Amino acid sequence: MHKNFQIVKGSSIYLYLIMLLVLSTCKESGNIGAGFLNESNVVVDTVYFSIPPSSIVTADPYLGRLENSPFGSFDDPLFGTIEGKAFFKPSISNNSLDSLPENYELNLRLFTDKDNLHGQKTHSGSYKIYRVGEFWRSASFQMSNDLEILDQSSGSVNANEVGSFRFDDIDTTFIDINLSGNWKSDFIQFFNNSEDRDSIYKYEDFGLAVVPEDNVENLIYGRFSASKLLLIKPAQDSTDADTTINSISDWAFDVEVSESNVPEENITLNNLYTSFLNLDLTNSAINLKNKNFVKAELLLTSDSITVSERLN
Repeated sequence: MHKNFQIVKGSSIYLYLIMLLVLSTCKESGNIGAGFLNESNVVVDTVYFSIPPSSIVTADPYLGRLENSPFGSFDDPLFGTIEGKAFFKPSISNNSLDSLPENYELNLRLFTDKDNLHGQKTHSGSYKIYRVGEFWRSASFQMSNDLEILDQSSGSVNANEVGSFRFDDIDTTFIDINLSGNWKSDFIQFFNNSEDRDSIYKYEDFGLAVVPEDNVENLIYGRFSASKLLLIKPAQDSTDADTTINSISDWAFDVEVSESNVPEENITLNNLYTSFLNLDLTNSAINLKNKNFVKAELLLTSDSITVSERLN
């Protein structure tokens, strides 16, 4: 399944672009020195051309192990309904802990960029963490991938729900989320299998997903490269508590957008390359009278009027 994504923080671009060519004609001199550039005659010219439909190309980008992973939901009046889900898998290897008792707490310390979000900054929505139901790898994870998330409840208890948090719970840079349920029991069992721990965990546990609830009105950016899984020993007294830290071994994200309101005569570019321009400027270059150009600039004009009208 291939999903059409528009940039979370994008801008609508006019179909007509302006290419600025800086043309240079130089007087030939027998001496090479400081006076060479001073004698140059630089001319600036502008060439207008339209973009044929074939220049707008789509791609299926890789979304694994990027610096920021968006998760949440927001109804953008211009770019449509945007929903992001993040996937991650904690590491199970740890040389400092021989075994993991069942009474240990497992907490996800999730680092986020709370000041950098898209949507309602004052709105507090809730998020759930569920188990993923199929194998995936960040190195090959693309936007067209559609992972199964085990978020179906049985009666009043959801066996696949691992944790939850609210936007207000996030501190300046991170939030600690208690992980429980059947995932915790399985993780402890995998951890205590010292013979085949890594291989069994790799192919029998498929990680976790951060999923927004219906009341979410923003997109948060998580940094799983800095996040940790905390294995916390319960304190018998004030001096007995101890914490072991595991890294996050794999992560990716998925973003879907629907009901876009961008005018048909405009195009939308984004930094995930789901839509980008592939321009062939050969004919424009051939028709130039002066071929000694030393610099070319492509000027993209933002449709600020449409953005202003849709957002106000």
